[in-house]
Amino acid sequence: MKKVLFIATVVKTHISVFHLPYIKMFKEKGYETVVAAKNDYENGMPNIPDCDCYIDIPFARNPFSFRNIKAYKMLKTLIDNGDFDVVQCNTPVGSVLGRLAARKARKKGTKVVYIAHGFHFFKGSSILSWLMFYPVEKLLSYITDVLITINTEDYERALKKFHAKTILHINGIGVGLNKIESCVSDRHNIRAGIGIKD
Repeated sequence: MKKVLFIATVVKTHISVFHLPYIKMFKEKGYETVVAAKNDYENGMPNIPDCDCYIDIPFARNPFSFRNIKAYKMLKTLIDNGDFDVVQCNTPVGSVLGRLAARKARKKGTKVVYIAHGFHFFKGSSILSWLMFYPVEKLLSYITDVLITINTEDYERALKKFHAKTILHINGIGVGLNKIESCVSDRHNIRAGIGIKD
C-alpha cells in the first residue's frame, strides 16, 4: 500500500483547517495516511478524519527553539523508517524540518511536496524576513520535488529564483466577492420579508 505523510507545525490550527480534503483524497486513492504535527488541542488527542496514524511531533513555531532539534530527530526517524511515497510539507518550521529530514528518502524515490501558504518574504515585508526566510527557501528548493504556491507573487518568484523540479500555482486563500454580494442581497431580502428596514 502506498503511504503519504502530512507534516505541519500544528494539528488544530493547520492540518484541520487546510488539509482534511487532501488527506481524504489520498485515502480514497488507497494511500495509508499519516500526519506528523504538534497536538495543539487543549484536551486529548486530535481526531483527524481519514488519518490512519497520527504522530505527535513537538514542533515549536519559533525556528530557533531547541525543541525543534528533537522534532527534527523524531521526524527523520519516522521518514527514514516509514517507506513513504509522498512527504507533503507545510508551515515554515514543519516544511524546513520535513524537507531536511526527507533527504535520504528522496534518494529512494520518495517525492517531497511543499505547499507554501504564502512566503514570509514578499514585496513590502521587512528586510529581516527577507534575510531569514528567502535564503532558506531558495536552498531547500533544491530538495523539493513539487513546490505549490497559492499566490501570483510567490509563483513568479519561485519560477525565476527557485529550483524545485515542479513549481505550481493553485489559487488559494482569498475572498469570494460574489459570495459576499450574495449575502448582502440575501440579508436585504430576509430583512424585508420580516418587516425590518435596512
